[in-house]
Amino acid sequence: MRGMAPAGKRSPQKPRIASRFDMMGRRLYKTYVNLTNIIVRVSDGTEKGKEHAVLVNSHLDSTLPSPGAADDALSVGVMLECIRVLVNTPGWEPKHAIIFLFNNAEESLQDGSQLYSTQHPTAKT
Repeated sequence: MRGMAPAGKRSPQKPRIASRFDMMGRRLYKTYVNLTNIIVRVSDGTEKGKEHAVLVNSHLDSTLPSPGAADDALSVGVMLECIRVLVNTPGWEPKHAIIFLFNNAEESLQDGSQLYSTQHPTAKT
């Protein structure tokens, strides 16, 4: 399958943002530190195949004291299985790219999702 990164090669997203917003009448400042998203893009490797993408998302964190099985390890497992089945299906070529986003910091006001949507180059597709 063209468009797949070589086995073992990772390109995690690292933050470069600080922002300010108001919540419940208080001004908050957000700075991302040690926040990493994992992005897997499955495509046919052509420029046409990269023009549009479907985003599939889950998050890697959970709230205390939850072990995170339903929120959200279940979705992470389903996404990993989808990737495995898709890339191992003989002759399957996606019409559009599929971006699998495994984001962190969902439980803290969706920081990982905001980081992806505002800074990652694939977010615009």
